[in-house]
Order: sequence, then structure tokens, then C-alpha cells
Amino acid sequence: MTERRHKDASFASPHPDSCLAFLLAGANLLATDLGVELYWPPFEIQESTPPQVAAWMRRVNPLLTYVETEFREYIINDLRAAGMSESRLAAPRPAEVEAYIERRLRELRLAEMAVEQKLLPGRTQYRDQFKSAARVIAGVVSVTPLGRSESDRFNRVAAILNRDAPKGLTSALTGHHIRRADARYRADLLEVVNAGIRRNSIISTDLLLRAEMIGVTSTVRGLLALWEAAKKHPRFGRLKGSELAGRIRAEDDFSQRFTRALELTARQTAA
Repeated sequence: MTERRHKDASFASPHPDSCLAFLLAGANLLATDLGVELYWPPFEIQESTPPQVAAWMRRVNPLLTYVETEFREYIINDLRAAGMSESRLAAPRPAEVEAYIERRLRELRLAEMAVEQKLLPGRTQYRDQFKSAARVIAGVVSVTPLGRSESDRFNRVAAILNRDAPKGLTSALTGHHIRRADARYRADLLEVVNAGIRRNSIISTDLLLRAEMIGVTSTVRGLLALWEAAKKHPRFGRLKGSELAGRIRAEDDFSQRFTRALELTARQTAA
């Protein structure tokens, strides 16, 4: 492929062999294949649940469980910052603390539902942007430790997302591209949320922003873990970027491999 000039380098059109190209293709496949909304709670599978439905629930539950865990952690950290003692935050918690957490959990789910069902539909330009590279890049920034400085983090994110692209490519992403993508996504999100708040002031802006970012980071964590695992797999190890994502889907179950990778990530984080 002819190398693009540096002036044409864009976070929205990454090299097809790059890690970013895999993440973008993977996010699109998940949106198509999983058929799940991130504000749903994990499903309880009953003995009477039809086998095909139960199989689908088992496939999507790791993602829903991960998102719920992130929601709960956000609420508990808020209580910790407000001065609540660790003894009251540790399970089993007092009934009144657990009731508060459950109420805030419902609010976060309503916030994510508002973003997905009320604020984005009918605003095509923003829905397109939310599915763009900017959204994925913002998620990678969020899961990458700050390090020495914000600039250092942007540079490290660029290095991650450029992986597998040809070395020395003049159009490789830089920390500047990452900073611009992150700012673009957050500005677009804030504008959509504020427009919704002005129309219907039911849910706080903070909750809307937090719910959306938890959804984005959960997806990105799972995709990054899947990319790392696929690179070590004998069937997929030599494939790169969007081709790798497509081959996983063609020869296997992409969403199932994603949820397995996310489960493994959750266990490693909890260990």
C-alpha cells in the first residue's frame, strides 16, 4: 500500500495492519454481533430458559457483568472520597449502604440508556462520531496509566495503536493525533449530553458522562485483551489489523472470544 503523506495522517483512517484498525473493526463487529445494550443488568438464567436463549445470555453476561462491576466501583469510590469508612464499604455492607449503591446503579443504567436511546438517535453526525476512531482512542487513553505526564500517556497510546503497522510509516499516529482524537470525542459527547440535559433535565451530566465512559472503556479493555491473545494463537498470530478481526469472525465466534478475553481481564484485575 502506498504510504500516505504525514499531512494526511488521520486518527480516523489508520493503517489497516495497525492495532487501531483491529479495534475499530472489532467494535463494529461487536455492535453487529452481540445485540446487547450496556445498561442491561446481567441475565439470570433459569431452568426454564430455552437453550438457545440461555446460550446467548452466557455469551453476553461477561460484558454486562464487567460493566456492572465498573459502575459499582465508581459508586464505591465516590462514597470513599466522601469519607465513608472502609469497614462500611467492605462486603457484606450495611443494608442502607447497599440500598444506596443499588439506587445509584439504577441511575447509571438510566444514564447509559439515555445516551443510547434518547440523545444519540436522530443526531446522525454524533452517532457517526461515537462509532469513529475518536471514541475508541478515547477509551484506550482512559485505560492507559497517566505516567510522567499527559503528553507521555498520549505518546504511549500512539505507540500501542501503531503496533503491527509498517515501521517508519510517515502517516503513523503521534501523541498529537491521540490528543486531538481524545478532545474531539469528549467535546462531541459533552455537546450531545448538554443538549439532552437542556431538553429533559432528569439525569445529571456527570452521570451521563461517567456511564458512557465506562461503556467505552469496558469495550476497549476486552478488545485489547483479545488482540493480545489472538497474536499468540497459532491460527491468527500472523494476521494483523482489520484482517485479523475479520478472520476471527469468519473462523470462530468473535463476540464469544471477546467476552472470554474480558472475563480473563476481570479475573486478572481482581487477583
